[in-house]
Amino acid sequence: MDRSQDQPFIEEFIEEEFRELFDLADEAGDCVERLLEVFNKRGTKLFDLSAGRRIFLFILTRSIKTYSSIVVLCRRGYGQDVATLLRGLLENLVTAEYILYDPKHANNLAARFVAYKWIIFKRSLPEQEKLIKEASEDRQKEFDRRKADVMKHVDDFKKKFKVTSDRALITWSGKTVRDMAKHVSAELVAEYDETFRQCSRFSHPSILGDQEYMVRENK
Repeated sequence: MDRSQDQPFIEEFIEEEFRELFDLADEAGDCVERLLEVFNKRGTKLFDLSAGRRIFLFILTRSIKTYSSIVVLCRRGYGQDVATLLRGLLENLVTAEYILYDPKHANNLAARFVAYKWIIFKRSLPEQEKLIKEASEDRQKEFDRRKADVMKHVDDFKKKFKVTSDRALITWSGKTVRDMAKHVSAELVAEYDETFRQCSRFSHPSILGDQEYMVRENK
């Protein structure tokens, strides 16, 4: 089962077999590098950008790193394990498209995207509360202050974005990722469905995709 001795051969074979795809991947990477060079030369200050554009920049830089990781794994023969990263990359795309779809609402959606962190903080409070029970009185008081601050921001989030049900707090937008894609275009939701279906073969612990992992000649 140890493939370490065969790794150089595997990587050489993969590089040759899928040269056209890797050339395309390298071209995309080079394109991004050139875009970043142009952006950095402008010396743009982060808060010179609108909220929507700041969030796009965050999603872009995060996606660049994810994309680079995907290419590295593919070159080493770990394409199956790219599935989870690819789903993350897809969700980044849908999020950016959804926020920027209507320029009139982009800044408001960007603000909601950022403020959603308080909902995430709230979810971790019960576990933190269990851990703090045996702590000193000062630490417990500090936790109580932090908890009150988090709950205040959660209430502010609900009021500002007119959230009336906790079901709408499952995602930052109140919609599923698929519904966000559907809101943007039929093409994006079709891409979401296809990519999600393909990735699910490997990102879930199921028997699907088993032939990708084992050679079963003569059973």
